[in-house]
Amino acid sequence: MTERPARPAETEAAAPPSERLAELARRTWEWMLDRSPELGTSVGDDRRDDRLADLSDEAERTRAEEAARLRAELGRIDPRALGGQDRITWEILDRKLESAAESYRLLFHLWRVDHVYGIHISFPALVRQEHPRRSVRDIENLMARYRAYPRQVDDVVRNLRAGLQQGFVAPRESVRRTIRQIEEELAKPAAERTLAVDLATLPASIPEASRRELARSMNDVLEREISPALERMRRMLADEYLPRTRPEVGIWTVPNGADAYAFLIREHTSTTLEARTIHEIGQRELRSIEDEMRQIAARLGHRGELQAFSRRIRSDPRNAFATREDLLAAFREIHDRAWEALPRAFGRLPTIRSEVRPMEAFMERDAPAAFYGGPTEDGSRPGIFWANLHEPGTRPKYDMEALTFHEAVPGHHLQIAIASELRGLPPLRRHMDFTVFVEGWALYTERLADELGLYSDDLSRYGMLGYQAWRACRLIVDTGMHELRWSRQDAIDFLTAHSALPANEVTNEVDRYVVWPGQALAYMIGELELRRIRRKAEDALGDRFDLRAFHDVVLGSGAVPMATLERIVDEWVAERSGS
Repeated sequence: MTERPARPAETEAAAPPSERLAELARRTWEWMLDRSPELGTSVGDDRRDDRLADLSDEAERTRAEEAARLRAELGRIDPRALGGQDRITWEILDRKLESAAESYRLLFHLWRVDHVYGIHISFPALVRQEHPRRSVRDIENLMARYRAYPRQVDDVVRNLRAGLQQGFVAPRESVRRTIRQIEEELAKPAAERTLAVDLATLPASIPEASRRELARSMNDVLEREISPALERMRRMLADEYLPRTRPEVGIWTVPNGADAYAFLIREHTSTTLEARTIHEIGQRELRSIEDEMRQIAARLGHRGELQAFSRRIRSDPRNAFATREDLLAAFREIHDRAWEALPRAFGRLPTIRSEVRPMEAFMERDAPAAFYGGPTEDGSRPGIFWANLHEPGTRPKYDMEALTFHEAVPGHHLQIAIASELRGLPPLRRHMDFTVFVEGWALYTERLADELGLYSDDLSRYGMLGYQAWRACRLIVDTGMHELRWSRQDAIDFLTAHSALPANEVTNEVDRYVVWPGQALAYMIGELELRRIRRKAEDALGDRFDLRAFHDVVLGSGAVPMATLERIVDEWVAERSGS
């Protein structure tokens, strides 16, 4: 049953503020799962595994209205009457509900065509990577989702048509990529399509006759309902939409672009920094990082320009693997080595493990070098570092260590798995995502790994710095396109000149920043804030500073905004110093 988003005010005052907050947090979490059943699946809550989110404009508007009512209810709880984790819960609810209420006004859903994780990618990823397949009930739930998926596709198409009428339109390259992806999928033989079901993908505990019938039924839905819906989307994008797409890539070109970008900066960085300030921070950090890179290049015998060194090592066949199998094996060796080092920097370790798997073929061509998928709360699905093995010869060995530390441990998996095991916090807190915290932490750990001596040589350390430079470039390129009106080619040229990324990753990255404005800012802003907060604690505590204890405090409240994290650490410092 769907939770009511609010309850009468006269029943609220009877309970203490902490109890009212706990109840509101519980109902808000249930509301979030009702509005996004896929979220429940991702964290291992299977109560809504037979449903998909309603993506219609009406549902988006209703969601915003419900969020506003929940926030009004939260406003009747005085945060000054709360302490400890309750105060943090109040702050997180306030920020997240404000964001949910505000986002509808900006109408992102009317123009976002996302070749990275759009509806044609996200549903297959849900099916293949997260939806459980342990029982007949799981498969029946999956069948219900197969039947619901065409409606999601059609809702996206309706939203895009409404956007066209109101002057909201996606940038051209993302639409071209999306059309190509759908065409490639529909061109496959039926049995080879990403959503095709065979007996091997169904639980062996189900009798073979039942498995055959389930597979036949699901493949029938794929052929008769899902494929036609995707073809309708492809045809609309190719015939109606593509001719009207905008050649400019920046969000400034949509009617409310300036407001939208300011919102996205706040959303992803949890700060009030303005775009031009972030651009300047990126330039400053890039200069500093490139100075460090030059020092390593000199130690390795290079005396010329930095980019000449990057080109030389990138083109050296000894610095890449020839096969997908060798690339995957190397990632797994680095991953296991990182796990062994964790007790040196962390007192609290998660019980849920992580593992390295090859990225799904249907997404690897247009995807980044890797991404992380979180575990279920009970650990039945581990945390997964999905490694992109496409064109292994283009993926430098010297980047692999920093990438693994970022995506698995001590990066994403360590932080997300620990958060999921914080049983004293409400589920909403255990699974909350603040981009600046999550990505800032992962980037912070790339340098932390150097403190722990995890980089095998100077070339891998150069790769780590190259990744740091890339994240500094993101501050420049993202704000360049969305605030300073750079072209796509401007962004590609800058990233090529100032990063060690191979050409295919450069274009994939730029096109990702185009469809996810502001998201790329979170990495470096988050790392800089974490390092500032750490330095502040080190200065205050001197010899009493304990790195393991500091990390346990940082990770001990789940993902939080940066201002909240600073207060948490300040309180820890005061307690430790006896002041």
